[in-house]
Amino acid sequence: MSNWVATSERMVAQTWLLLAAAFVFEVAAIFALQQQPQWMPGLRVVHLLQMAALLLLSYRNFSHLKQADSHWAWQARWLFIALLFAFSGDLINSGLVDLSGITAQRHLLSIPAFAVMQSIYVLLFWRSSSAAASHINSNRIKTLKLASLIVWLPASVLLWRLVFDNDMSVLIQRATLFYVCLVVLMGITSGWLSYVWGRTAYWVTVGAISFMISDALIGIALNQGGVPTGMATHWVWLSYIGAQCLIVRLPVLGARLEAETSR
Repeated sequence: MSNWVATSERMVAQTWLLLAAAFVFEVAAIFALQQQPQWMPGLRVVHLLQMAALLLLSYRNFSHLKQADSHWAWQARWLFIALLFAFSGDLINSGLVDLSGITAQRHLLSIPAFAVMQSIYVLLFWRSSSAAASHINSNRIKTLKLASLIVWLPASVLLWRLVFDNDMSVLIQRATLFYVCLVVLMGITSGWLSYVWGRTAYWVTVGAISFMISDALIGIALNQGGVPTGMATHWVWLSYIGAQCLIVRLPVLGARLEAETSR
């Protein structure tokens, strides 16, 4: 157990360090861009490098769990795959690749990549909450899941209508509604995880909520016919990278919880 405790603590420390570095750099960038707005492409490159660092951390996590022959390695593998899709979406959203010939709202082109990522997160949260629920009354957890799934679609539609107008094209309406449904389901399943795992998963759920905030800010910008600009750019990134740093801990935390409960 001590091995998993040490591993999880090191993993958590590394994600906090990455998040702190991202925050400090973003604050510095806010002031720098006021004087040198032409540096914005450089900031986007740094954002991609931050995600690349998180990818490396995720892969190391997977390698460690695989070498230890832990069944949580499958979680780490799929989490790494999810981050790869997220990175491809980040590349599209960065604007470093000119996609203006397709659409001025480049964030719409990243929806498929992030939809795959959100689907994987839903799967991971769902499976993890089910695998570790043996100590909780089964009827209670079933009631919680059923109740939350009943409100899932109405809540998703309500959130979508709060963010988006009805004057968008039918294709964009359907694409954004589908994605909002995925994001809300991701948030719901992360709540299941906290209910079952307790304090171990609280920060993972905070990460899911932070992701919802980031996507809501992007949705508001899309609804206004553009992409996030000014301070919104920084808030979107900080809430996004924060979410990823908190969610990436999931497999190691699961292995640690399992080791602690099997004593």
